[in-house]
Amino acid sequence: MIPRIAFASRALRFIPLAALFAAAGCFATRNDVRVVQSDIASMRTELLRNDAEQRDALAKAMRTIQLASDTVAAMSSRLFSIQGNIAGGLRNIDTQLISVQELLKQSASTIARLRSDAEQRANQAAAAVSPPSGSAMGGVTGVDSSAARTPPQPITGPNELYTTGISNLARGSTSTARNAFQELLDKYPSSDHAAAAQSGIATSWARENNALAAFAAYGAVISKYPDAPEASNALYKKALILIDQKKEAEAKPLLQQIVTRFKSSLEFNLATDLLKGMR
Repeated sequence: MIPRIAFASRALRFIPLAALFAAAGCFATRNDVRVVQSDIASMRTELLRNDAEQRDALAKAMRTIQLASDTVAAMSSRLFSIQGNIAGGLRNIDTQLISVQELLKQSASTIARLRSDAEQRANQAAAAVSPPSGSAMGGVTGVDSSAARTPPQPITGPNELYTTGISNLARGSTSTARNAFQELLDKYPSSDHAAAAQSGIATSWARENNALAAFAAYGAVISKYPDAPEASNALYKKALILIDQKKEAEAKPLLQQIVTRFKSSLEFNLATDLLKGMR
């Protein structure tokens, strides 16, 4: 800005001289002309130098802007990478927790199998101590000997039924597994395996790709056993069925229930991630 002012002020110096030449051009000497030409050349040189300085300053400013832009881009890329690593780590943790949950289910299945074995031994022991058959006993007591010879029928307990359902479900015998789970619910509705049995029924339908029956069975888990650990899983599975059917608006309240009611469940983070994707 200052060089331009200096140029303007220098240019003003030529106005009187130009007027002088106009009024009395014949009186101007060659020396005066050379002075004027020298001043014009100086002014041109200074103007070119100022333009060069301005171009250099502009180039430096552009380089600074480009450097800042590259720095911001690099920081954004790094931040995106960090976010991706964190998200991936959280997914890995969720996967590991699901694996732990499956191991816990296997442990519960093992315990149920042991209890089932105990039930079977109890049935065998009951059969072993049944009253011996014989006409002498019937003559003494007046009890029908044919009835005395009939051994007690073994009773299939809830643990054996649950073990049967789990083992068949693992083998892919979904119908047999479903029958065992249903028998458990019919005979022992207050069993501690009841919620898991209802969830097993839902899983059996899901593995048969019967989304309608699976959806209803998961709903029964939620309505009958709302505080059981299986309830959060049932809510999540129902939501996934709805999402597969492009019904995200209906799935959202189910996921919200998980976030609100089951903060310590393994499905909490999964439901939270799905809800974020729906916003």
